Amino acid sequence: MDDSVIIEILKNAGKVSLADGKLDPALDLFEHGLTSFNSVQVMLTIEEKLGIYFPDDLIRRETFQSLGNLKAALQRINADNL
Repeated sequence: MDDSVIIEILKNAGKVSLADGKLDPALDLFEHGLTSFNSVQVMLTIEEKLGIYFPDDLIRRETFQSLGNLKAALQRINADNL
């Protein structure tokens, strides 16, 4: 998945504020506006757009802590679905 799609979801569903529209993969999203509620909205939006489901063991704060963590989770989900 293209980073720009994830970033758009984080900005819109996650309400993450990005000054320049760019996102460092290690940036703590919870320090930039993401809340627990909005992380669920991010998850649901990703599931809807990609037609995937997050397994229970990935539904935790750490998964949504950063772009890098979220991308790793999505790679794992895609690998599990092959």
